[in-house]
Amino acid sequence: MRLKSWVIIAIAAVFASVLTGCSVPDYDPVTIVYENYDDSTTVTWAVEGTEVTRTQQTDDDDPTETSYELPDRAAFVTSVHEELHPPKWDGCEDANEMTIEAQDPDGTLHVSKLADCGVQLKYVDDMFWALGDGR
Repeated sequence: MRLKSWVIIAIAAVFASVLTGCSVPDYDPVTIVYENYDDSTTVTWAVEGTEVTRTQQTDDDDPTETSYELPDRAAFVTSVHEELHPPKWDGCEDANEMTIEAQDPDGTLHVSKLADCGVQLKYVDDMFWALGDGR
């Protein structure tokens, strides 16, 4: 009877090690909040694993939410920072600049900066796919 219990424990341990060996890092959710230049808009980025959600709340309006699901091969986003109207960026006079940090399961860190030149979130999906392709 005792041998049977040890065999069950050993099988469970092997199974658990196989599962944890193939698992992806468990990052804590990241939430970033900033207020617009006119103090009437708040944008929140919430990042958890491969899911990224951007919520924009303007006074007197219902919140607008946009969600992105990163592809399976993508790095896991660890932080997002969005700045409204930074200094001119590649010829964009009125741009929002986003800095997105992500980390591959092997620990490789990616930092991407992108600018929105009047078309909201124009380059975000492309950047996420680029991370997934390991570029």
